[in-house]
Amino acid sequence: MSDTDQKAADRRQAANGDLDERVEYGHHGKTPAAWTGSAIAAVGAIVAAVGFVLPGINWWVIGAGLALMLVAPIVGAILRSMGYGQRI
Repeated sequence: MSDTDQKAADRRQAANGDLDERVEYGHHGKTPAAWTGSAIAAVGAIVAAVGFVLPGINWWVIGAGLALMLVAPIVGAILRSMGYGQRI
C-alpha cells in the first residue's frame, strides 16, 4: 500500500471513530481550550481599547483588559490539562 493510500485509509478510520496510532493529532487550534483562551484574550483587548479611548484615559479599565489578556493563556492551559485541548 502506498503512502497516499495509507493516509486515505487513516482518514477513513478516523472519520469512523477508529483511531489508530498512525493518525496524527493536530488540531491547529480547533479545540475548546484554544477558542476559550482566544475569546478571553480578544475581550480583554477590546476592554483595554475602550479604556484607552474613554475621555481622560481610564487606567482602571485598561488594567482590567490587560488582566483578562493575562488570564487567557492560564485558562487555556487549565482547559488543555482537563482534556479540552490539543495533546502535546
